[in-house]
Amino acid sequence: MLKSVVFDLLQRGYVVSVIARHERSLEALEREANGSTGILEKICVDWHNTDALEKRLRDSVSSFGQISLAVVWIHSTAPDAPLIVAKYVQGDYFHVRSCAVAEPSFQEPLEIRALLHLKNINYQKIILGFIKEDASTRWLTNEEIAKVVLEAIH
Repeated sequence: MLKSVVFDLLQRGYVVSVIARHERSLEALEREANGSTGILEKICVDWHNTDALEKRLRDSVSSFGQISLAVVWIHSTAPDAPLIVAKYVQGDYFHVRSCAVAEPSFQEPLEIRALLHLKNINYQKIILGFIKEDASTRWLTNEEIAKVVLEAIH
């Protein structure tokens, strides 16, 4: 869903580390990104496997240096993953969240609230939503989501 964000950052010369569970998804992304000026680092790991995630991020930082910009969209089923990623960031941390977190009765999990107090990151939450069109509503498209994320970054 954030493919356009990846391509934009690659065109700007960033080293972009993309985490996905399936190697075939990463390979398809790499084929599409061919010719970009940046570097695409493919990290094949499941967010739920916290030990493997920690190791892969540690390896990435060893190879490419500290992460200065993180854009993460991690489902709530992997509550520890956002904090694990944050440990390796020195800079901006954009956390893409569903519109459910904007519900007044919603209580952020402790793991997410901890992100607000970390000194190594500039934590920004991007809350996705929907658009009203005429008498109906619709969810944002992938391109609309990417546009919002890129506007927040830039």
